[in-house]
Amino acid sequence: MKIITDYLSELNAKTRLFPTDLKWLFWFSVPLFFVCTLPLIFAREQLYEKIIPYTGWSPGLIYGIIALIAVKNTSFETNDSNFANFINIRYKVVFFLGIYLILGIYDWLDTTPEWYTHTNPYLRYEPLRPIYAIFLPLFWILIIGCPLIKNFFRKKSKALV
Repeated sequence: MKIITDYLSELNAKTRLFPTDLKWLFWFSVPLFFVCTLPLIFAREQLYEKIIPYTGWSPGLIYGIIALIAVKNTSFETNDSNFANFINIRYKVVFFLGIYLILGIYDWLDTTPEWYTHTNPYLRYEPLRPIYAIFLPLFWILIIGCPLIKNFFRKKSKALV
C-alpha cells in the first residue's frame, strides 16, 4: 500500500508542475482512457458493442499513451531544462494526436454507405464518429500547439533583431 501512495503523491507533484494546457489534456486523457478500457474488460458485449460504432476499435488508447508520456517525461526540476522538457512533451503529444487525426480522416473518407446500416456492431459506422475521430484530436492539437507556435515565433523574432 505504501508503494501506491508514494506513486500517487509523485503523480500529484508532477501534474502540479504541468502547464495549464497539459494539465487539461492529462485530466481529460486519464478518465477517458479508463472509461474506454473498462468496457473492454468487464462489459464487452453490453457496452463496448454500443460505443464501438462511435469511437472505433481502441477509443482511449491514444489518450492513455499521451498521459503516460506527459507523466513519464516530467522532471521535478524548475529550471529552463524543465521548460524545454514541456516543449518536447508538447511535440510528442501533437505528433501522436496528428497520427490519430490522419487515421480518423482516412477512416472517415474510406467509409462506404453500407457501413452506416450494417447489422454487425463491430462493422457499423455512425455518422457522429468524426466528432471523436477527427474533431477531438484536432481540438487538442490546436490547444497544445498554440504554445509551440508562440514559442516558434518568439524565437524567430529574437533571431531577426
